[in-house]
Amino acid sequence: MNIGDVKVTVRRGVQAIGAGRRTIETVAADTADATSRAGYTVYDSRHPEVEKAMASLREAAREVELTTRRIDASVEEANEFLRALG
Repeated sequence: MNIGDVKVTVRRGVQAIGAGRRTIETVAADTADATSRAGYTVYDSRHPEVEKAMASLREAAREVELTTRRIDASVEEANEFLRALG
């Protein structure tokens, strides 16, 4: 594999990451919508199962945020690598 092949492979990876990011953005919107609807549905409930479910939804939103950050960092690193290759 030569440098040109490596660049092509990395660029394809960046494109795949972009597609994954779009999927994650859809998940983020769906998670936010589900959390909002659930919050309205169980408003002011202190039932342990409700609290557990709401905590799970908040954690899902946090994981989506972390995944988005990781994706962005991966793209940055791949682009830096491409620049280093010339």
